Amino acid sequence: MLIGVGGVIGWHRSVPWLLSWYESAVSIKLPSAWALIACGTAAMMLATQHRVRRFWHDSAPVAAVFGCISILIVLLNYIEARNDAAELGPYTVVAPQMPSWGTILAVLAYGYAVIYRSLASWNGWRCTQSRWLGAAILGTGLAAVIGRLSGFPLAYWYIGGVSTGMALPTAVGIAMLGVALLILPATEGQAQRLRFQR
Repeated sequence: MLIGVGGVIGWHRSVPWLLSWYESAVSIKLPSAWALIACGTAAMMLATQHRVRRFWHDSAPVAAVFGCISILIVLLNYIEARNDAAELGPYTVVAPQMPSWGTILAVLAYGYAVIYRSLASWNGWRCTQSRWLGAAILGTGLAAVIGRLSGFPLAYWYIGGVSTGMALPTAVGIAMLGVALLILPATEGQAQRLRFQR
């Protein structure tokens, strides 16, 4: 989440080192920064859901809302960027603010995992999918980091004319989201806890 906050501040305050981390590197895109903030907030809600019941009933629904917000951010930005690309020419499919396909897929997978974990926590379902998705998201982020550092474009999802490259801050943020899904405790099921308390 802090990487996303840094990206938003970097864009609005023109602070280059918050956007790219080193000279002449690709900057994190503003929609990607907002998506990382939403994803990080969802992770915090899930991580603290057993400690916040004195403030509200359960934070799992709040996490699900932020999971939906992260999905909407990347989808709406993709649609807007495709429209902008269409205005540049009939054969143009990539616009400057379009997130990479790696970013889009990782955020969609993370949003789905958060929503499913939230429902599992509330209804007492078993939740194993999120760990598989967490491993996939972590792999996506690590591959992009290694690709950026080694200069291997396909690893950070740069495909000329098809996909922009994933920026290094975005890649690190996505890898951290994958770690968050892997280390979150197994869901106990809010419904089961409520029945037990009765």
